[in-house]
Amino acid sequence: MKKFLLLIFPVLLLSFAACASGEDQKNFTALHEAYSARGEGVEGYEVTEIETYDGFDFFCVRVCLNTDDAVTVDDYMWYEANVMLFSSREEADAAYEQNQQTGLGGTCLQQGKILIYWMEKDPFTDLYEEVFYSVFG
Repeated sequence: MKKFLLLIFPVLLLSFAACASGEDQKNFTALHEAYSARGEGVEGYEVTEIETYDGFDFFCVRVCLNTDDAVTVDDYMWYEANVMLFSSREEADAAYEQNQQTGLGGTCLQQGKILIYWMEKDPFTDLYEEVFYSVFG
């Protein structure tokens, strides 16, 4: 019986880790969908597709402050929140801790392996937080 338990315990741990990882991916996708739905039909609001780069998935939420009075591309003033899903909780924790200590990246929220950053004094802070907390309550 002890041998059986010793054999089954690592399998259970790996299964738990896979479930937790899948939950973060599911939440990340739900967050992407929530940001997309929030700005549906709003001019000057866009959410990029989920991309993968250097070990993490990410997407951006972009909001244009002045769509009505901009004449050229250079006239548009965009604000941006970056949402990232790290491959491990340790990497996410390290990135969050660096942000808290240095302020690098502006304001940062974390949920599991998911981080969202936006610049200090961004006028769309309420929007970013509203959608984030609607998913993670």
